[in-house]
Amino acid sequence: MTDKHNSEKFQGSGDIVKRDNEKRIMGGWFNVFKYDGEDVVDRQGDVVDIESYSDAYVEYVKDARVGKFDHDGNQRADLIDSILIDSEEYAKMLVSEITGMSPEDIPVKKIGHFGSFQVRSDEDWELAKNDKLMFSIGGTGKREEIND
Repeated sequence: MTDKHNSEKFQGSGDIVKRDNEKRIMGGWFNVFKYDGEDVVDRQGDVVDIESYSDAYVEYVKDARVGKFDHDGNQRADLIDSILIDSEEYAKMLVSEITGMSPEDIPVKKIGHFGSFQVRSDEDWELAKNDKLMFSIGGTGKREEIND
């Protein structure tokens, strides 16, 4: 059921897809759960359970909203926006509302968590916009075996 080579097909590089240099805001995919309809399997062979992630997402957005770089413990950015696209239907509904396209005509490539941060310092912004730092949002999880 799960393609163990999926991580080779989908390389989550964390590309910045939203950038505002004046306000020091950058955004992109925080996590991708499905790519082309298949579960994303990371380099450690793990698959994120969307339902469990959804619970953690709500707590993070309500209580934390902290941006860090490279798993450093210091807050260096603030969450500006965040959206959990947890199903193909939801993705199609969003795009349909924005574009007026019929949901049936909308292809969905990714299902996941998208958002953006405002970087606090000019020094960090220079590093981040030149791809010298990687965003990290912290959390803990519990591994469970998946029975195919």
